[in-house]
Amino acid sequence: MTTQVFQTAPKEFTAEKQIVSCYIEHNNKLLLLQRAAHKPHGSCWGDPAGKVDDGENLTEALLREVREETGIELESTTIHSVGTLFIQSSPFNFAYHMYYVNRQELPDVVLNEEHQRFQWQSIDQLSSLCLVPGAVSALETFSHWKIKHKYGF
Repeated sequence: MTTQVFQTAPKEFTAEKQIVSCYIEHNNKLLLLQRAAHKPHGSCWGDPAGKVDDGENLTEALLREVREETGIELESTTIHSVGTLFIQSSPFNFAYHMYYVNRQELPDVVLNEEHQRFQWQSIDQLSSLCLVPGAVSALETFSHWKIKHKYGF
């Protein structure tokens, strides 16, 4: 099954999972994580992201996922909501909640076992990487959000 990404939920779409993700930026570069080779979409790159656990709200899940995957401690007051995409994919359909934080100081990154490498890349350099399915659509949404908030459109 191919991955399909929607700005609004398609009719009769059921999100089996809620996923949170965070674009962490420093000096106009985004933190990207390369998935471990044994994971689904192994060796592909994406932003810190993961499933919302039962009993968690989106912010709690985001703070936990970023901390678990990167060792970076975020404060909820610095996080901005980018929006939600609706993704039809295998093995499940999910709502993909995107967030953004700008770090003035370069944070130390400590990866967990889910990822094998990290790098800081500008958006225009990402086309040369193997990105996880749906990442291009998510990055386009993020880019539009960032321009809108920068220039106030």
